[in-house]
Amino acid sequence: MPFLRTKHYQTFEVIDEVTDTVVHRFEGASNAAKAFPGDEVELDASGTLLLKSRAPHPCLAGYLELNSKTTFGHTKSGLPLYLFVPLNTSYPSFIVGSKEKDRSQKRVALVEFLEWTEHLPRGSLKQLLGPAGSLEAEEQALLWNACPYKNLKEGLTVLEDDCPSRTRIEGVTFNIDPEGCRDIDDCITIAQDATGTQLTITIADVASCIEEMGAVDLMAAQQGQTLYRDGMAIRPMLPPLFSEDQCSLIAGQPRRGVSLTLEFNKELVLQNSVWSESLLTNQTSYSYENFTASAHADLLGKLVSALENSSIEEPHLWIQVLMLHYNKEAAKLLLEAGVGILRTHEAPDLKRLEKYIAMDESLTRLAHSAASYTLIGSKPTYVHWGIGTEAYCHASSPIRRYADLANQRILKQLIRGNREGLFVSVPVSDLNQRSKISKGYERDRVLLQVLLGSGAREFDARILDLTETDDQLKISMWIDEWQQRIKHRVKKFEKTERGYRIGSVDETVSQEIAEGHLLRIRCGIHLGARRWKDRLLVEWVPC
Repeated sequence: MPFLRTKHYQTFEVIDEVTDTVVHRFEGASNAAKAFPGDEVELDASGTLLLKSRAPHPCLAGYLELNSKTTFGHTKSGLPLYLFVPLNTSYPSFIVGSKEKDRSQKRVALVEFLEWTEHLPRGSLKQLLGPAGSLEAEEQALLWNACPYKNLKEGLTVLEDDCPSRTRIEGVTFNIDPEGCRDIDDCITIAQDATGTQLTITIADVASCIEEMGAVDLMAAQQGQTLYRDGMAIRPMLPPLFSEDQCSLIAGQPRRGVSLTLEFNKELVLQNSVWSESLLTNQTSYSYENFTASAHADLLGKLVSALENSSIEEPHLWIQVLMLHYNKEAAKLLLEAGVGILRTHEAPDLKRLEKYIAMDESLTRLAHSAASYTLIGSKPTYVHWGIGTEAYCHASSPIRRYADLANQRILKQLIRGNREGLFVSVPVSDLNQRSKISKGYERDRVLLQVLLGSGAREFDARILDLTETDDQLKISMWIDEWQQRIKHRVKKFEKTERGYRIGSVDETVSQEIAEGHLLRIRCGIHLGARRWKDRLLVEWVPC
């Protein structure tokens, strides 16, 4: 069943859902057969695109142009029709009716698709969030654009356990998470006997609680992952009944898990690793700050250091090492079985890496491409360059990431010795897209706070790259306070021995710059732009 995919509603791809591959590319909105991204389409004998069926489309956040002098007629009930521009650029503009009397300014709105019979699709206004440029309204729109789904609240049930035999995890069991964390994915158990020490990493067995391809699972797959704001889950992937209660490894509550037990001898040398479907009760919840004072901190630090063959002293690094180890071992099982979702990461641009290291070692990650999800069987190799392993996967956070839940379902069957009929039920391209959307949300929130908040408007930016394009100089910069890269173009420039001399538009001031230099910039906002990264206006400040 082919479906349509687009990023800007100008260039399009037709995707085969089974193989997740591109079967056709074309340009021009007029050639898209009035289809939206995700709609089922087909190509006729002449190569013309035809719309076969609509996918469900959520409410869209965007801007209702009430302040425009242009209207588009009236609804049957006499309401004037206005242009609505979604934040999501993969959708075209809509025509939407509104009874709002105040037309002095553009409004942030939520709109639902109705029909598409004329030049532009028709939408129904569901809610006005506030005026464009309002921090509160824009924040709501960003969140809705990143995750236009709300958790199910009715008909929620936890599945009966179908595991034929679970291992009871005995010993001192605890979790270490940020203060106030409610969606607890992982616990650590330490047990000692005459032979040595057993360190068990247990991940919440979400797969045993939620019906695969059921309503909750389908909604989770569509959302892809939990969205967080300032460390708090504001759009949990799973309803709170699961994410904060029945699946969460809350202290004092018996829970199901998927465990990896690491068996160390008395000299703290790893001897064996054992997977199991498990039962456990978390005894204590620690924060990263208070765990160091616990009676278990010293031994856990020694075990993690022995596992890594390196001295590691920080509690947050201990948990990071253990989760990475769990995921590496899970990836080995999946790869051996030939089914599952791996996390791949290509080697960086070495020239760029060397250049950034010379500027500041903290910039080295900017030379790397982003990691992505890859279906086992789709590539000859699955190297994760950043972690330095031949195979890596996400399996340690099934409460908050769907890739982990999909992999957990397969891992559970492999632990039982079942290898037949295993499959991944979600297109990997969807997971990668949801991951990009989540990162975009985090980026746009930073820009939102900078441009609409009450903080500073001037910042120091590190010049990463200088590139001449036609009659402009493109300046790629890193702003440490934002932890983001931005781009700026100047038209007045000339090449110098060390770099470039840039000039102001009125040619009254100039400044010499080079890669690695700091450049003082001032930020402004262009509210007419559709995306927040396009709304950022930058000018350099002479110094």
